[in-house]
Amino acid sequence: MNWMVFENNCDSKKFIEFLGRLRRQVKQKIFLIVDNHRMHHSRKVMQYVEQFKNEIELFFASIFPRAKSTRIGQSGCES
Repeated sequence: MNWMVFENNCDSKKFIEFLGRLRRQVKQKIFLIVDNHRMHHSRKVMQYVEQFKNEIELFFASIFPRAKSTRIGQSGCES
């Protein structure tokens, strides 16, 4: 598990710094799941990830669940 402590807000520059630290520490390809914060989609981050696409790949977590929601108390299966 890796993390980075920072003061104030995280921005693209700090996220790229974090990605660089990950690349130096992890010797295998990195598959990183991130939320849809705008810094994760920024042009600078996308260019960085493209430059090191053999070393790191980002996966964006879905905002909405893909499964059809059911009411509480229903299993979703009809008998």
